[in-house]
Amino acid sequence: MALASRQVAQTLAGSRVKAFVPVRASRGAIVVRAESGLAQNGDALSRRTVLGAGLIAAGALAIPAVSPSPAAANQLLSSEWERVDLPLDKGVVLLDIGFTDDKHGFLLGTRQTLLETNDGGKTWNPRSIDAARDEGFNYRFNAISFNSAGEGWIVGKPAILLHTTDAGANWERIPLSSKLPGIPVRVTSLNGKPGGAEMITDQVRPA
Repeated sequence: MALASRQVAQTLAGSRVKAFVPVRASRGAIVVRAESGLAQNGDALSRRTVLGAGLIAAGALAIPAVSPSPAAANQLLSSEWERVDLPLDKGVVLLDIGFTDDKHGFLLGTRQTLLETNDGGKTWNPRSIDAARDEGFNYRFNAISFNSAGEGWIVGKPAILLHTTDAGANWERIPLSSKLPGIPVRVTSLNGKPGGAEMITDQVRPA
């Protein structure tokens, strides 16, 4: 199996954080899981930093994956880490992760993949969203984000925006304007602003 590279271990060095690093393997996808804590600067380590490193290591960004040395693999899979097998079809690529609290969170990716955990990432179960079935598309879920109040957002391709106010128990689809430039690739839920979020698309504004 392809495991995350030394870059991930270096990113996590000196920090004790809750982090999940999706990687793509020859027989499906796995997650490398570490238990909780805070980074040395007092802030939780950016999930996108960890996730980005994992995706690069997995070749999900079209960068050839290089097998780490045994020493690097052993460092990554130390006594503080455990590998979690996921119920995914071969070829699914995980793209983002979001937690509402220490126990409850979601993994998402291509082929309309959405997995949910209620035990801090020890086990994951497939989850479907009825609001994403309306047009029969096989969505690629690009990003997910929750604020501290449990309000969350999912964006994907073809252009879709999903919203929850109850930590993901229920999702509704928010209509997007036909004039939206590009496809949503990132979303950030804003604390202190109910209904507030920032979204990034893949459209580059002409200079």
